[in-house]
Amino acid sequence: MGDLSPVELVFARLLGLRGRLADAVEAECEKNPEIADELREKFAHYSENPPGSAKRNSRGLARRLVDRYSDELGESLTSVRPPPSEPLLPKLEGRYDLKNELARGGMGAILRTWDTVLSRELAMKVVLGHADGDVPPERLRRFLREARVTAQLAHPGIVPVHELGSDADGHFFFTMRLVEGRDLRSILRLVQKNQDGWNLTRALNVLLRVCEALSYAHSKDVVHRDIKPANVMVGAFGEVYLMDWGLAKLLGEENDPEAVQDRAPSQPTSSGSADHSLTLEGAVVGTPSYMAPEQAKGIESAISPLTDVYAMGAILYQLLSGAAPFREKDRARAPASILEALREGPPADLQTLVGDGLEELVAICNKAMNREPERRHSSMESFSGAIRGYLEAEQEAVEAARRARREAARAERVAEYLGGLFRSHGGGSASLLRTSAWTVLDAGAEELMSGFEDQPLTRATLLASLSEILLDVDASNRAISLLEEELSLRQNNPSWPLPEHVVTLRKLARAHEELRSLSKAESVLEEALTLLGDDPESQEMRWQVLEQFASLLRVRGDLQRSSEILIDLTSAYEEEGKDGQLCEVFHQLGQVMALRGNSREANRTFERAKALCISAPDVETARLSRIQKSRAMACLLSGEDGKSLQKAEDLLRSAISNSIENLGVDHHWSGILQRDLAGCLVRRGVIAEAEELARQALVTLRRCYLPTHPEVGATFMILAVILLADDRTREARRLIGEAESLVDLSVLNGKLRAQALETGAILRALCGDHLGAAFIIGELNSNVDESEGVQVQRKLNLLCLCRDAGIVDIDDHYR
Repeated sequence: MGDLSPVELVFARLLGLRGRLADAVEAECEKNPEIADELREKFAHYSENPPGSAKRNSRGLARRLVDRYSDELGESLTSVRPPPSEPLLPKLEGRYDLKNELARGGMGAILRTWDTVLSRELAMKVVLGHADGDVPPERLRRFLREARVTAQLAHPGIVPVHELGSDADGHFFFTMRLVEGRDLRSILRLVQKNQDGWNLTRALNVLLRVCEALSYAHSKDVVHRDIKPANVMVGAFGEVYLMDWGLAKLLGEENDPEAVQDRAPSQPTSSGSADHSLTLEGAVVGTPSYMAPEQAKGIESAISPLTDVYAMGAILYQLLSGAAPFREKDRARAPASILEALREGPPADLQTLVGDGLEELVAICNKAMNREPERRHSSMESFSGAIRGYLEAEQEAVEAARRARREAARAERVAEYLGGLFRSHGGGSASLLRTSAWTVLDAGAEELMSGFEDQPLTRATLLASLSEILLDVDASNRAISLLEEELSLRQNNPSWPLPEHVVTLRKLARAHEELRSLSKAESVLEEALTLLGDDPESQEMRWQVLEQFASLLRVRGDLQRSSEILIDLTSAYEEEGKDGQLCEVFHQLGQVMALRGNSREANRTFERAKALCISAPDVETARLSRIQKSRAMACLLSGEDGKSLQKAEDLLRSAISNSIENLGVDHHWSGILQRDLAGCLVRRGVIAEAEELARQALVTLRRCYLPTHPEVGATFMILAVILLADDRTREARRLIGEAESLVDLSVLNGKLRAQALETGAILRALCGDHLGAAFIIGELNSNVDESEGVQVQRKLNLLCLCRDAGIVDIDDHYR
């Protein structure tokens, strides 16, 4: 860039800044008065000759378009080639050690780089220039703009920019995180071939991650304008990044002289002259196959977040059909031809290309790619919500099939048992064995029970099977009605086996606990203990009931009785050498000790549980993460000093590592642990990592649960706390509104309803509606069967989260 003066270099840098150029020029003049007059002269000349003039565009647009499309196979805009471009490598000896080139586009090249100061690998982007060192001003401006826009978008799906700078010769560069992986183009090809584990569902989840990054950018009034598979990177560990923000539009910048104005005369022409000119109608920044009609027509004022929605729809089109819109598989087509086709009408009918099936996804895609922006999905969140709804329905279908297989196995066992009963009682008639398992389960409780009035044991067995299934799917109300009928049958037949009777009582207690009828649950367990008595042959079953009883008492807040039972159980299990059961009892006892404020004893007890978890062969490996989580919560209960918070953080990180290793990164428990760690980090003031973890947790839990589930709401709540702690009140309120819109108490009962109400109260408090929050807490306390201590802890939790969010002096609202 030897033909550019130092003032021109400064002015080029100012062009990349966000905000008014005039303000940036004046600020630079104050810092460097020796160049003030010349810099103001440059600004005056630039303002009088904005980049939208016809002369400037007829020469510059061709170069910019060729730059933009030079990396697209088969999308060369013109047979006329620009002068050869090469990376202008900065001389940064002692700071960065430049390695090999990783990729090259129309504007710049990406280099693998070693940061000698921080001893880490980075990616460095450098601008492409001509052999004489010259860089077209528009390309340099776009390069600087990309760095500055990207640096302002702090989101897990956007690669962070670390440094923007230049060497003594004015060779600009910026560094960013190095992403190892594949771009979405490669992945789409793998999906078509069903290779390397890539399928439609996995690819759709990648699209959702891109949508999350775009939703964030749109919230910052940034429109990407060049979304395409080549600009999406998927890392080696599942990370998804939306790259290349060089064409991003900042909404509201239309009247600023520094805004991108790629405008051209009305008729598309190409020329073989030395300046390689190519003029196309309107503002055609973007990639034609993924470009919205308003982009192709150059309607600058129509560019909006819905423009990006169209582009995401175009990627979905390619995912479903195997080819980008207006193109055929493995066949190139000139961009000018694609632009002309785009202006004339929509691409080939997607349903015809896909054939039968995937109608829901085709409808989502067609709506996103509607030629009229106002008829598309109303936002990126709406588009991603539609895809998420499809995936949730698919997952629900998979889970339903899995449950059906599980239920069928149970029903087959019941059928085999009952068939034996029929033969022994009915002279060989085994009619139930000729009924399919699915029919048994699908018949419904009432229909299934009819006809067995004169066979009470058969009826009781069916009731037991059905009630267990209902408990598994959280249908506790219906399960209770079946269990009470089963219990009545067993009470009227004392000669039936005792273990099944006790199992029925334990399931009934579990159902009442799920519905937060804790007193009823306690009475049922007391009945079970009375039934078992002191019979040595029933001792092991008695211990199981006592474990359940101790857990219930802890939930109720009766910590004294709970700890007494658990201490007795530790002695019994140690004597019998039952390490697996002992591990769980120590885990429960540690939780009770922590709630009683005995942090030292709690920690010792958790250590014993951990040791048994590691050594006992009959303990599930994922239980270690649950113990670590309980220890972390105990640390937080013991105080909020730096030492306790650091200990809690370390424990939660260990729990997450264990959960991911044993259950997988997409398991709901891994998401819950990530959310807990985010809450701990925000209390320590580590906002950026806390937000990243909370957003990861939200993605995971939304995959695992329906949107109305309290675990999803609780994750929204933690993310809102983080945003408020970071003074992003507007974004937090928008998030809280989304969370509250998902709550549907009509589909929740018992424990889930209580969790949802508590989350709702905290969300109200975070919005400043302390009257509403106090009312919800009061309603919850009056309708939930638990001790005063538990209710006090609920209030303290609310106050603590408000303090984490920076909301203080609110105690009087909750007295």
